[in-house]
Amino acid sequence: MPTIDKPQLRIDADITGPNPKATLTVTYTVHWDEYDQRSRQLYSEGWKVIGADSGAGEDGTDDTVTGRGAADIERFSSEGQASTEREIVIELDVDTLDEDPGSNTDEIKVSVSLDPVGPFRTEETSNRVLIAA
Repeated sequence: MPTIDKPQLRIDADITGPNPKATLTVTYTVHWDEYDQRSRQLYSEGWKVIGADSGAGEDGTDDTVTGRGAADIERFSSEGQASTEREIVIELDVDTLDEDPGSNTDEIKVSVSLDPVGPFRTEETSNRVLIAA
């Protein structure tokens, strides 16, 4: 199973114009074990943008702001390498990051996951045989 270095999050905001946007850039390194390098096991990459509210003076709940949907699934393997550098770029409306209404500050973090992609199912149907009554 691969390991992930702690993801690093950078947020750049363009607050000009009628629809201010924020660009979240997440970078991390995947370190592959020998099995993953030799087998080139596929993994699907998941991510969640989280409003971090578990600290002192917060509501105690880290809420998911948004995440990677099924239509956005990224799959990749080691390609035989010992490590792989990854970058995720997420563009959101700036207002989406306002997960603490009424507060001047918001705390945002991103969770990254890798899930192994299992063997794909294959199916075939036999020929049809007529059975006389």
